[in-house]
Amino acid sequence: MAEFLGAVLAAVLFKVCRPEDFGGDKSVATEMASEFLGTFILVLTVGLNVLGKSAAGAFSIAASLMCMIFALGNVSGAHFNPAVTIAIVASGRCPDVLGKAALYILSQTLGGSAGALAYHAIYSYSLERKAGGYYANRALVSSLSLGPGKGYTLAQAMDVECFFTMILCYVVLTVAVAKVTNNPSMFGLAIGSCVTVGGNAIGAVSGGNSTVSNVAAYIAAEVAGAAIAAALFKVTHAVEFSVDDKDEEKEALMEDNDEEKARKADYSSTSERGGSFAERRGSRGAAESSLMDSPEDKDKKK
Repeated sequence: MAEFLGAVLAAVLFKVCRPEDFGGDKSVATEMASEFLGTFILVLTVGLNVLGKSAAGAFSIAASLMCMIFALGNVSGAHFNPAVTIAIVASGRCPDVLGKAALYILSQTLGGSAGALAYHAIYSYSLERKAGGYYANRALVSSLSLGPGKGYTLAQAMDVECFFTMILCYVVLTVAVAKVTNNPSMFGLAIGSCVTVGGNAIGAVSGGNSTVSNVAAYIAAEVAGAAIAAALFKVTHAVEFSVDDKDEEKEALMEDNDEEKARKADYSSTSERGGSFAERRGSRGAAESSLMDSPEDKDKKK
C-alpha cells in the first residue's frame, strides 16, 4: 500500500513540476515547487542518515542531490541551496534568476524546514524497545544539532563551512552555468560529488552542539563561501565574459546585416516598381501618340 501511495505522489509531483508535458505552461510557481521538492528530499536524506548513524551518509546525501539535479535541473536550475542561488546571482551569468532569487531562497527554506519536520516526525515517534516496554525515541532526534564537533571551535567550523561551500558553488558555476566548461551530461554527478568530498572531510569538524549564534555564524560562513566562489569564477573564467562580448558583437553585426539586406530589398522592389511604371507610361504614351497621328502620318509610318 505504501509503495502504491508513493507512486501516486510521484505522478502528482511530476505533473506539478512539468506542466508543459501536459499542455500547460511553466511558471515561477513551477520553479518554486521544484526548488521546494529538491531541497526537501536533500534535507530529509541528511537527517535520516545522521539519525540512522549511517556509515556512508556522505554518499547517500550526495546521491540524493545528484538524483534531484538530474530530475529537476531543467525545471528550476536545481539550486536546492540558498548559497548556490547567491553564487549564481553574484556571478552575473544568469540575469533571469536575479528577479526570482528571493522566491528561490524562500522555497528552499520552506523545503528544508519541511524535510526537517519529516525526519523529526519519523524518528520522534519511532519506538525503541527497552526493559519494561516501548518508548518513543525522542532523545535521538534531540541529538541532531548544528555546531562545531567535539574538540573544535566555532571559528574552525566556520572556516571549513566557508571553504567547502565555496567548492560546491564554484563547481556549480563551472559545470552547470558556464558556457565554455559546462557539462550537461555529467554536471549532476560533479555537483553531488562535492557533498561526498565535504561530508567525509569536515563532518567531524562542523557537526556538534547547536545554538542560535552557531546557526547565524554558519549562514554567514556559507554566504561568504558563495561570494568567494562567484569572484573566483570571474577570475578563472574571464573567457566567459569575452564570449558574451563577442556574442553581442555578432548579434549586432547580424542585425546590421539584416537591416542592410532589408534596405537593399526595399530599393530593389522600388526600382522594379519604378521601371514597370515607366514602361507602362511609355507604352501608354506611344498608344496615345498613335491615336493622335494624322492620316498622312499613319501612311508615312506604314
